Amino acid sequence: MSTGSHKPPEVSVVMATRDRCEPLRLTLSSLVAQRFPEGGFEVIVTDDGLDDGTSAMVRSFSDRLTLHYHHENGPGFLSAAQAGNTGARLASAPVLVFLEAGVLAGPDLLASHLTVQTEASAGRVAIGDVRGRRPDGDAAELAEAAGTLPPEEILRQYRDASPFRECRRGDLARARSGVTAGVAPWLSFRLVNTSLRTADFWEAGGFDESFRGRGVEDIELGFRLFARGIPFVLSPAAWALGARPRRRQPSGPATGPADVPGSPDVPGPAGPPSDDARDARQNALRFLLGHPHPAVELTWALSGEDRRGRIEGEFTRLLAWTERCRDLPVTAEIEQAVEHLPEGADVVVLGCGGTLPDALPPGASIADFDPALLEEAAVSGDHRTANVIGIRTPFADRSADVVVITSRLAGVWAAWHREILAEAHRIGTRVYVALPVPAGVPAPPARR
Repeated sequence: MSTGSHKPPEVSVVMATRDRCEPLRLTLSSLVAQRFPEGGFEVIVTDDGLDDGTSAMVRSFSDRLTLHYHHENGPGFLSAAQAGNTGARLASAPVLVFLEAGVLAGPDLLASHLTVQTEASAGRVAIGDVRGRRPDGDAAELAEAAGTLPPEEILRQYRDASPFRECRRGDLARARSGVTAGVAPWLSFRLVNTSLRTADFWEAGGFDESFRGRGVEDIELGFRLFARGIPFVLSPAAWALGARPRRRQPSGPATGPADVPGSPDVPGPAGPPSDDARDARQNALRFLLGHPHPAVELTWALSGEDRRGRIEGEFTRLLAWTERCRDLPVTAEIEQAVEHLPEGADVVVLGCGGTLPDALPPGASIADFDPALLEEAAVSGDHRTANVIGIRTPFADRSADVVVITSRLAGVWAAWHREILAEAHRIGTRVYVALPVPAGVPAPPARR
């Protein structure tokens, strides 16, 4: 269904929905009240839910909004990645704004996003404020107000209420200059209230449709956009209200099903996980295997939207350690670990540094958290490389005769030694550790 003005829009609002008729109605009502030139934006709704009245409700806005409504036959047919790409394909404007059904757009949300995307010569990813959207806050009163009051009045009345404060307020306070705080801004790329240029979206490849269900597909795209050099900015002026509590993300290590190569045998949270939790854990592993990188590795290890702050903190500490240990020699440790190995033995080195000893087999697999040193080390032989810490690597189960853990991992050892040792035992039949194993942690088998 397509309705409304034929004037080329400046902004395309993309929303995916599934059996959320009333929350979507509230969002569409807030879009009707935008202070924006008539015909200047279009709204694209992709719906793969049951017949809960969404179609008729959307049509009721046809005289107030320029709408494109796409419905997939059969409930649950689209993943979040497929739904996002489907909506973006229907968009005709040069700027995309992704909103979640259920948020109430402030009256200047679209104008603010458009300003961010057009005031510079190059595109940016703009993250808008979302108030009243906390993982553990009681938002019942706000949800009731959302049905009776306009967003700006709710903002005035509840501005100082604890569950109403933007859950990323600390990040925003550190980023008033406009550029996002932190070393991994792509962690804030969510389909709740975010904009970017349409050309940037497609040049990055859009959402990866190999991701199943919902979860992680958004930050994975954010990672690719950031890797392409597109800056991320926070836009408090593009505010919205999210009166319903967020779905909680899984809090344990991200585990994948048997059909994901090399998925670790790590238990998830207590109790049977939800479909969303299983999808998110699988997608987190898919993200890591597709983009071996220390920050992505930490995202996998600390999966869950409410742990973004800890991921940033751990990665910041890792970057500081990377500078401190850049000249730390580990060739002697590697030599000692491999000196008695038979010819043709398979070796994996975690924390290889920039120089490898001649004794290391030329086909050994090497990993390091410092990409520059890893590149230097790789020129010495036909090595498989991975820019990771060693918490979760792309190397296959039992693919090595010995795994060497060097002292370059000393800076992360206190926090992650259990995970690194478990990963080393997954990869290799024997493990050589050039670091003290803390008390209470089973020591690896003795080196023969």
